[in-house]
Amino acid sequence: MTGKLPAIVFVFILLAAIRYLLPIIERLIFGDSGEPRSIAVRGELARDEQSTILVFENASPSATYITTVQIIVNPWAGNVSRSPK
Repeated sequence: MTGKLPAIVFVFILLAAIRYLLPIIERLIFGDSGEPRSIAVRGELARDEQSTILVFENASPSATYITTVQIIVNPWAGNVSRSPK
């Protein structure tokens, strides 16, 4: 078992280094453009899209939106968080 431990530690350190360096390597290879794309002007909606919007607008006053939330407690850290169920 002691012969395998240095190899396991080496693999773990190698994977951690790759995880850390991968975004840096990608930026060097592909560049860091970060430029937002221009927004293209959209034409008229299709007839079925317009009818779907009309159905929603007519039905929305009678619709009820229900959100169920689950409370999650982390027993080790004591953190309490809410998440959609």
